[in-house]
Amino acid sequence: MGIGSFFGRLLGIAQTVAPIAGLFFPAFMPLISVSLRAIIAAEGKFPAAKSGADKAAWAADVVSVNAPDMIAAIEAATGKQLVDEALLQDSLKNINDGLVKAMNAFRVLPKRDA
Repeated sequence: MGIGSFFGRLLGIAQTVAPIAGLFFPAFMPLISVSLRAIIAAEGKFPAAKSGADKAAWAADVVSVNAPDMIAAIEAATGKQLVDEALLQDSLKNINDGLVKAMNAFRVLPKRDA
């Protein structure tokens, strides 16, 4: 499979998963969408041999940069204010880790060379 077809397939999965997740948690759709896009971008930015920790750190930075907009969107959708920033940061890491694990369960992310 060529690199273009791989990322096309990965993007297709992300475009399918994000709206489905949004059906259950519409107010949190910004978190899921940005996280998925950051993970996909990290896979495209780094070679398959790059460590998962490096990719995760880069994806977390992308999510952090977008955090103010995500927080504003969630606050507007829920009518609630963010009260625990540390808990949000921890949950963002867990969301990214969970999405990567789910994608790995279907082997849609490239396998790192041993």
